[in-house]
Amino acid sequence: NNVGGISEVVQNGETGWLIEKGDEEGFARIIEEVLCGDIKKVNYVCKNGYEQVLNFDNKIIAQKFASAYKEIINH
Repeated sequence: NNVGGISEVVQNGETGWLIEKGDEEGFARIIEEVLCGDIKKVNYVCKNGYEQVLNFDNKIIAQKFASAYKEIINH
């Protein structure tokens, strides 16, 4: 659902699909698109969504901080 800060993270049609709260027809339309639509488009959105989720993985975030600190220390 497109509630709270979701639209700040999920880009509709790029990293996922957004519908308005209570929009049952919109939900059904997105499900149909995912199940019966262009498989290349669905794979594109799923791949982008997965990569977006990785940005919020604590291990990856910690590694990025560690790399940044090492770079600062070495300069």
